[in-house]
Amino acid sequence: VGIVPLVSMAIFGLLMLRNLKNIRARVHPAVVANSITYRLHKRDRDLMRMLLTEIVCYFVTNFPLLINLLYQSATQTITKDAEQQRVETFITYITNMFVVFSHNGASFWIYIVTSQSFRSELKNLCIKCYKSARSDSQE
Repeated sequence: VGIVPLVSMAIFGLLMLRNLKNIRARVHPAVVANSITYRLHKRDRDLMRMLLTEIVCYFVTNFPLLINLLYQSATQTITKDAEQQRVETFITYITNMFVVFSHNGASFWIYIVTSQSFRSELKNLCIKCYKSARSDSQE
């Protein structure tokens, strides 16, 4: 359950890196465009940093759930008293809520923290929305 998305993220990340290298090898920009070449490389690095951080975050947030599922599978044949069942149910609830709330909201913060280009694009979008809202309210 927790391994398939992690492996697929890693595989598609490697494929993306290979594709970016192929694109860079095909495009030979002129000497005048050194700043554009630097920008593409910086965006590639930002993209890889975001992907690696996303994979680590996925592993960290899903690891408790994986351990809990392994524990439940290993102990399902053991008879448990009511208190132990309540404790296990509580731990299962906490790990499920941790996964749902931490991983689903983490992508945005990962992108904000790891990518300068994402931050600048978000800033430009916010400024554009603010100006649009301001011009609408003045009419």
